Amino acid sequence: MSGPHHWSEFAANNGSSDPNADLRPGRPANTVLGAIRGLMETEALARDDDLGELVATLGASNVYSVSTNEGLIDITTGINGVPAAITKPFLLRLLFGTALSGSATNVPHLKVDGFDCGPILRRSGAALADGDLVAGTPVLVLADMAASTDTKVTRVRVLDLVSSDLPQVDLSAIYARIESRAAAYANNCVQGMRWVYAGSISCIQAPGQGGFTSPFGGQAMSCDYWSWAFYTADGQYGAAPFAYRYRNLQVYIPNQGWVTVGAAS
Repeated sequence: MSGPHHWSEFAANNGSSDPNADLRPGRPANTVLGAIRGLMETEALARDDDLGELVATLGASNVYSVSTNEGLIDITTGINGVPAAITKPFLLRLLFGTALSGSATNVPHLKVDGFDCGPILRRSGAALADGDLVAGTPVLVLADMAASTDTKVTRVRVLDLVSSDLPQVDLSAIYARIESRAAAYANNCVQGMRWVYAGSISCIQAPGQGGFTSPFGGQAMSCDYWSWAFYTADGQYGAAPFAYRYRNLQVYIPNQGWVTVGAAS
């Protein structure tokens, strides 16, 4: 029952708030070092509770239980017929030993040092979904009062992002849209090309073919690489005779037919 959790914001109230350190006025000088060491012990206990090594074990009805090093039960409760309770908000970094499941039937709760702190919720206060608590993954939780009139902790919120915090995307709808767009744009793909000179077709790549050959006996040309320089029948190679002989480059687009896309000078 010790630790910073029990310290007061007012210095005058901290004379005996920490059982590890008696700091009341009038104490003998030879107790000062012991009080300092006691405060160090207290802080170490609180530090260890924040390392993410505390394991919350799953019991019946989706109730997780964990025992802290610091001890969070209010020292004024649990005596004289007053039920033990945690009366101040706190932060803990926990490991849940078992992933959450069955949350629709049993809302998960967290017991700390034997006290039921209430339902475990998302940071927004919404309910958790199955899989939101992952086994073996440290999460930061905040336990506080759900209502301003509460005198003890009544809820626990997971401050880290959980699966249900992330937007759920219907991938099937996205895939369907991609497929429909792909089908539409497929009709705009070039499936053939040809050079036209003086209104007559001179060199043609028909739809579905892998390459085409000069009608003058030149070497085959491949459309795969969009390389149209070739040897002509008169033995000349390259752009000059090519540009001279063939004026307009046309491509074949389904639903549009042959379309002129360029002209040689």
